[in-house]
Amino acid sequence: MKKLLFAINVGWYYDLHWQERVKSDMTEGFETHLCMSKPTNPTEPNMHSLSLTRSSVGLLDNLTTFYQALKIFNKIKPDTIHSVTIKPNIMFGLIALFARLPIFLTIPGMGSMFSQNTFKSKVIAKAILAIYRLVGKNRQSVFIFENKTDLQTFVDQKICSEVNAVTVPGSGVNIDEYSAPELDTTPQPLKLLFAARLLEGKGLRELVEATQNVKASGIDVVLNVAGIIDDDSNESIPLSQLEEWHQQGKVNWMGQINGGMQEVIAANDVIVLPTRYGEGLPRILIEANACRRPVITTDIGGCRDFVINGETGILVQICDLKALEDAIKKLSDREYCAGLGEYGRRRVEAFYTDKHVIDSYIEVYKPHR
Repeated sequence: MKKLLFAINVGWYYDLHWQERVKSDMTEGFETHLCMSKPTNPTEPNMHSLSLTRSSVGLLDNLTTFYQALKIFNKIKPDTIHSVTIKPNIMFGLIALFARLPIFLTIPGMGSMFSQNTFKSKVIAKAILAIYRLVGKNRQSVFIFENKTDLQTFVDQKICSEVNAVTVPGSGVNIDEYSAPELDTTPQPLKLLFAARLLEGKGLRELVEATQNVKASGIDVVLNVAGIIDDDSNESIPLSQLEEWHQQGKVNWMGQINGGMQEVIAANDVIVLPTRYGEGLPRILIEANACRRPVITTDIGGCRDFVINGETGILVQICDLKALEDAIKKLSDREYCAGLGEYGRRRVEAFYTDKHVIDSYIEVYKPHR
């Protein structure tokens, strides 16, 4: 049986986005080995821990991690590699290049370095693209994207071509699990939900301000906030800030949701993600529409690939506070809000289920089984 090494950045991300796929028909026919930092189940069979700090750009840190990755590779001796997120893609991409092995590289968004506007982030972004360009010289590499914008960026940068690049419909959702009754259209406060990693680039600060302005205009609106405080990121919003907003009555801070996310979504009316971050295809948007809830998000790659503006949600420009306020006001019309949510559900059923995603990966894997 061929060996597949599946490498990803961190345990919680694997659990949330990849565990079901890796244990599905997607990897049938492979002896699958897992490699990640901070696995939630380190004793799982074929689990290999990697010391990887996602936000570190230090040479020594990354060389140490690369050496560990090389040791894991030599121990497993895989026939194929599938890597996900920037650092595993770069490290195992280089290993696959020099070992002349096939590798699938999933790009779940470009990441924060491509959405920040500092000199440091621009230099790092250029370095990342340069290394990806080297990785792309492996003729057995396949680049997998969650949106067409990122795919086109890689093609324009001559990292890959359309021959060895594909798109998949995000992470998909189980539509039996993620389901909810149609939105209640009787008059009541509009409940907004922000559910994402608590990073500056996800737009929560702008949403808090926009919600306060909408309240001041006379519309009764509640902002519920849930998510992961990502201490590994230098963009993390501190817990103290969330608690302060909660005490001021600006948000209802719910903490991290470790189960029953569909129930949280169903208890709200609109899911809002005013992100400027380099997204792939945010799972929360798919989950929201699956639960018959419309979304408000930004007109950037990934988000615009998923949302049909005015039909399944509303797209606004990045950091456009007025547009964000107008979108919230528009969806305070509960009949209109319910209609968008219902059409969103039908589109998820047609294109964005977990089966659609798994079938896409089975097709990509097929030549290497």
